[in-house]
Formats: sequence, C-alpha cells, structure tokens
Amino acid sequence: MFYKEIGDFGIMIVICGVFLYFAKTIFDYMIKDVKRNQDEIIKKLEYGEQRRTILISGNEKLIEVLNKLENRLTTEKITGKPLETILNTKVSQICLCIKNEGINVINNNNINKNWTSIENEIDNLYDEKLLKFQKEYHDLMEFETYAEIDKQFSVELNKSKEEILAILSNLKETKELIDYRIAIRRISAAMDKTKKNLDRITNEIIN
Repeated sequence: MFYKEIGDFGIMIVICGVFLYFAKTIFDYMIKDVKRNQDEIIKKLEYGEQRRTILISGNEKLIEVLNKLENRLTTEKITGKPLETILNTKVSQICLCIKNEGINVINNNNINKNWTSIENEIDNLYDEKLLKFQKEYHDLMEFETYAEIDKQFSVELNKSKEEILAILSNLKETKELIDYRIAIRRISAAMDKTKKNLDRITNEIIN
C-alpha cells in the first residue's frame, strides 16, 4: 500500500512537471507576443510623434504665411487699375440693388397710401449702402483717395436718392398703368446715369 501511494505520488509529480513545462512554454510565447505587440505599438507611437512634429511645423509655417498676408492686406493699399475695377464692381452692385428696390416698390405697393413708409425705406436704403461702402473701403485705399471718393460718392448718391423719390412721388396721384411703366423705365435710366457718374468720378480721382 505504501509503495502504491509512492508510485501514485510519483506519477502526479511527473504529470505536474509536464503541465508546468507546457504552461511555461505557453507563458513564454505569450510574453514574446506581448513584447512583440509592445514593440509594434512603440514604433507606431514614435511614427505618430514624428508625423505630429511635422504637422505642427507645417501649421506654424502656414500661420506665419497667413500673418504676413494679413499684414500686407492691412498695410499695403490698392491703387491704380485694380482699385478702379473693384470700385466699379461695387458701384454696379449698389446701383442694381437700388434700381431693383425702386421697381419693387412700384410693382408691390399702394404708393399714395404707403408713401411715408416708402420714403423712409428708400432713404434708409441709400444710407445703408453708403455706410457699408465706407466701412468696407476706408482701409482699402490711400486716405486722400478714399476721402475724395467718399465725398463725391455721397453727393452723387444724394442726387440719385432725390431723383428716385421724385419719380415715385409722381405716382401717388396716378391710377394709369402706363404711368407705372414709364416710372419703371425712368428709375432704370436714373440708376444707369448714377452708375455712369460714379464710374466717371472713380476714373477721374484714380487716374
């Protein structure tokens, strides 16, 4: 009995030894695999850090270029033909907007009944366009050029406003459709004349 127990115990030791061997082998493989994964992760992190450094460097250069461009835009003034082209484009936008608004008033309002509101709307429209022009363009050109253009533009736009209001006012007492059609043509002609005068002012001052 005693020898049988010793034999069983020996078998258990052998089995345990085999188990421990296989367990150690598996554990070694796991350690190697973990180490390999760690190496790959470290390599990827190092690559990511390199790319991040390059990106930061690129962003710094981009910011530097943008700062230089902004500085040029705020310090260098537009002159000559480029300035004339920009102003002519702006004038076209202003005149087209006013013409469309005048025609819209004729087509969609009882002018006699709503005259006070219409008069205020036209007055505010001209003020809005002039103020927006002053805000957008006072730093775009040399101060002397801007001051003269602003002065003459203001005079011309005030003349235009008086003419448009006079055309609309003449419709307060009329009921004839032909008079409305004539008024629309007169508004178009008046704003074409205003545009031509503003373009002439621009050309004379800049050139």
